[in-house]
Amino acid sequence: THNLTNTVQSLSEQTHCDWLVLGWNGLDHQGILINNPIGWLITHVDANVALFKNNGVRYINKILLAVIPQKDNGKFVEITDKIAQFYNASFDILHIIDPDTEENEENYIKRTTQKLIKNDSSNLIIIRDNKPEKITKNLSAKYDLLITGTPKQNDWASILFGTGKDKFATNSACSVLRLTIKN
Repeated sequence: THNLTNTVQSLSEQTHCDWLVLGWNGLDHQGILINNPIGWLITHVDANVALFKNNGVRYINKILLAVIPQKDNGKFVEITDKIAQFYNASFDILHIIDPDTEENEENYIKRTTQKLIKNDSSNLIIIRDNKPEKITKNLSAKYDLLITGTPKQNDWASILFGTGKDKFATNSACSVLRLTIKN
């Protein structure tokens, strides 16, 4: 087909699929002047979307789930747990928090995340830093798969004129699975 986005949207509506999984090159958007089929699909398809960037990892034994500490991450942990069970892999949950985060907020993150972990082989990693891309890049070398959520754009300028690179996917040493979970 010449109209890939409409075809994929039509097929997902006809099949009432829960998940749409696509191979991906790590580009999030390419600015306003260039066609953006991935961004359009993520916002218009009535299904969860998983974008997979293969960095040549052959076996998945260790998974790193990088989440945003202030969000409700229950669905991400649940899906990562299912993926880990499928591959008979372990997974760790990474929270990168601001260095100025108060101790009571860090303790809250620890408690709420520990409640979500149902697997004994899973660990919680909390790192105080203000450069999440660098930390995630360094940690990803120890893992086979990095799972992240869809990054939020900070402002209209980054949406319209941004470079279009998902920095976590571009810099990761392992393969990346970027999830967009619909409510």
